[in-house]
Order: sequence, then C-alpha cells, then structure tokens
Amino acid sequence: MQDIDNPVYSTQAVKPKKTVKFEMQVKKPDIFVILFSIIIAFIIVGFIVQLSWNESMPHIFGVRPIDFWTAICLFILTSMLFK
Repeated sequence: MQDIDNPVYSTQAVKPKKTVKFEMQVKKPDIFVILFSIIIAFIIVGFIVQLSWNESMPHIFGVRPIDFWTAICLFILTSMLFK
C-alpha cells in the first residue's frame, strides 16, 4: 500500500525550495577620495611636465625653464588641443 504522507508517492506537485540570492554590495567611493585622487594626479602630472620641459627644452631650443603652475597650464592646454 502507498504511504500518502511520503512525498515520493504524493500526487501533489512538489514546490521548489526558495532560493536566496546574495547580492554583492559595492561600496561607492566617497567624493572626497575622488577629488583627492584627481588633485594628486594633477600634481604628479604637473611635476612630470615641469621636469621634462626643464631637462630638455632649455638645452635644445634655449628657452627659459618653467615653474610648476606654468607646467599645469601647459598640460591643460595640450590636453584641450589633442583631444
């Protein structure tokens, strides 16, 4: 004889178990971290432009060396021209 309580012999449809979805929560970076990173990047690029200008241009073309703020302006100008 069949056991009615046994799910193998049951005529009722077996309901699937609920699945739990685990979603990874990605933490958004703070605006201060982004601004700090941009400022640090500009400082580093400014020093690289200043160093490369001061080491090459005065010796090749006889122009005067530039300071940090002129290097930043030169970087911004060339970024606008070549994009």
